[in-house]
Amino acid sequence: MKNEPLDWMEIEQKIGEIMAKEKFPYCNVSVKARQEIMYVLLKKLVPFIKQRIKSACEFYLRYKDNPILFWKEQEKYKKQFKKKFGNVVIAGEEMRPFNDWKNQYNKWLFKLAFKDIFKEEENESKM
Repeated sequence: MKNEPLDWMEIEQKIGEIMAKEKFPYCNVSVKARQEIMYVLLKKLVPFIKQRIKSACEFYLRYKDNPILFWKEQEKYKKQFKKKFGNVVIAGEEMRPFNDWKNQYNKWLFKLAFKDIFKEEENESKM
């Protein structure tokens, strides 16, 4: 799997796949049966979630402090990048005066890598 931002919908789809494959009953089951269902579900889901989090971390670490590499390799995020930073392309030593810009870029990149987690926090704070 390639390194990419965390996608909560992908995790939700995986839960649905596991539920369908295992043919878990959805209602009218005892507490013990529900616990067993949750155990099986978590046992199958935890490795997948860990892998997706690892992928998001590697995505962030690959492009941290390196907007040029991000720009070259991440075509699908160029529109978001341009919206936030414009057409800024600064190389190496020329970037030294723009340390705040680099900090802003890294902050934006982190939020992109874990965007679905930040969406959850925003929704919770609105309640």
